[in-house]
Amino acid sequence: MADINLRYATALFNLCVKDNCLSQCLDQAIVVRDVLETTECRQILAHPHIPSQEKITFLHSVFPCVVHAYLGDFLALVITRRREQILVPALTAFIELGRRAQGYLGAQVTSAVPLRDSQRSALQHVLSRKLGKQVDLSMEVDPALIGGIRIYVDGRLIDRTVQKQLYDMKNSIKSGEGL
Repeated sequence: MADINLRYATALFNLCVKDNCLSQCLDQAIVVRDVLETTECRQILAHPHIPSQEKITFLHSVFPCVVHAYLGDFLALVITRRREQILVPALTAFIELGRRAQGYLGAQVTSAVPLRDSQRSALQHVLSRKLGKQVDLSMEVDPALIGGIRIYVDGRLIDRTVQKQLYDMKNSIKSGEGL
């Protein structure tokens, strides 16, 4: 399923780059994706007995003249092909492609407790400096980590959690390295 999301996202991305409207479509795609994630929209789009044309009409009523033609055509194409379930993932992939093209990277940060604003900005600054690109942080809290932080950015995982340290210690003792 991820492959089809990326194919649709890449097609939209290439059109936007070709016509030099990437920035405008990116801003709109973020709003559209966020609206499509609401319960009401998900229920309507996922309903198997609502015809595709009614779903398209519904989206036109939600986004009247707000979206770029490419984005509107993208939404209509996905719905016409009865692939409503990939709308949000494909838009997310498009946003990621566009942000990457603009020099931004997304980082998924998981911590045991919520980070303070000063910690978030310091982490963002360090990652941006190390990676040479502006980094957007997406924060998540997971108390199971016990302490520390886990960062997934640009295909890399940086795991400095207490959970990981305990796991490594356990494996070290099992293998006899700690003796």
